[in-house]
Amino acid sequence: MKGSLLLPTTEDDTGDRIKDLLGEGSITADTKLVLTNAVYFNASWSTPFKPEATKTEGFTRADGTQVMVPTMHSEQMLSYAKGAGYEMVEVRYAGEQLSMTRIMPTAGTMEAFESALTADGLQKMLDGAQPYDVNLSMPKFHIESSFDLADTLIKLGMTDAFTGAADFSGISKQSYISAVLHKAFVDVDENGTEAAAATAVVLGDGGIPDHADMKLDHPFLVMIRDQPTGSILFFGRVAEPQG
Repeated sequence: MKGSLLLPTTEDDTGDRIKDLLGEGSITADTKLVLTNAVYFNASWSTPFKPEATKTEGFTRADGTQVMVPTMHSEQMLSYAKGAGYEMVEVRYAGEQLSMTRIMPTAGTMEAFESALTADGLQKMLDGAQPYDVNLSMPKFHIESSFDLADTLIKLGMTDAFTGAADFSGISKQSYISAVLHKAFVDVDENGTEAAAATAVVLGDGGIPDHADMKLDHPFLVMIRDQPTGSILFFGRVAEPQG
């Protein structure tokens, strides 16, 4: 039909978790093409946390204030590492192919830790993890985030794609990227993890003991990884758990 525009949807591909990826105003009369991708993840822990062990405990925010959150507890053999300024633990999902890794910097150092973190540094942390009997305390948490990544990509050096210097001649003539929109959802409880993410690119004209106690009671980084390939499926920060 003349003048019609087929808008991409992400609800069906993300278990109805990512909605309205393309908000009002993101599609205009100048829009030529919208590219989207989506991922949906839903997995149970290899060893579920017992619901009766979950207790309401304190979590200290970056500013020093405290919030009370449902905190899960378990003692099991896990991959664990402790280094200068951080602790790390990895919990496997059923099937052992996927895992969730939590990296907790020393309290009050999250910003500096993130700024100094590199791909090589992260890999060294992961390589240093060994199986230990870990008494783990971890808050249940729920994350929803939404970003326009255009400014971030420009700062990383991807500049031409957002200007008239862009060359997308293989897709559409005289086009450039006008927006890169991203939404993500992660929910963690005693049974496992549900997570989803979607991105739209809009083109327009123009030392460790045998036993370890790890209590995730202040901000930490979290990522979901594929074990055989090492690929990171989700990566984020938990600054204030919302169970």
